[in-house]
Amino acid sequence: MLLAIDIGNTRIKWGLHDGTGWLERDAVTTLDALPAHLDALADQVILSNVGAPSLSGMLTRRFGRLHEIHAQPQQCGVRNGYRNPASLGSDRWAALIGAHALGARTALVINAGTALTVDALHLGDFLGGTISPGYRLLTRSLTEATGLHGTHDAIWSGFPDNTASALLTGCIASLTGPITHMHDTLAQQCATQPELWVAGGDAALIATHLTCRTEPHLVLEGLLHIATEVFA
Repeated sequence: MLLAIDIGNTRIKWGLHDGTGWLERDAVTTLDALPAHLDALADQVILSNVGAPSLSGMLTRRFGRLHEIHAQPQQCGVRNGYRNPASLGSDRWAALIGAHALGARTALVINAGTALTVDALHLGDFLGGTISPGYRLLTRSLTEATGLHGTHDAIWSGFPDNTASALLTGCIASLTGPITHMHDTLAQQCATQPELWVAGGDAALIATHLTCRTEPHLVLEGLLHIATEVFA
């Protein structure tokens, strides 16, 4: 039984796979919140950790041997176009592999979490990508710097007529801007319209403003396919 764990900057996403399909998938905020029954079920553990190096050691002590992934020059049919391939975040690398395995050809692989990453993938080649603040970072920085505050009844609007909706609409536009830029750049280079694959905790927030495919667990999917190589 394979346990895939994705430690991000805010949450810890995990999934248990029996070789046929996902039995369970969930997200928690601390390692202690990982269900106790996983200890007995998981005989293989694969990890992506961009949250804190110390958490890898804690997982090793809990589960014993595990494989922590790092971006490679090439893996699972994806070629890494970063100047220094190892410097690419392991979560971005796994998401690219997950999207490729699920059929992405010319696509933007978007992870909407603490940061917004927008990565260009063309026929298995990762061409590069952007990193910008995610929704919560944007709203927090604005409220802390200006004293503006949103409310629960704020709505997205083409012409916001109150401060709360102006804040919400402006932050969402700040998220879709890098996506539009990368979409146009990739479309021009590859002479085809890229698909948008959106993952991450805020995927649903921006998906309503895009024509896209929502795949919340792309990193776990990538870890699953990497595991077929490393545990072969």
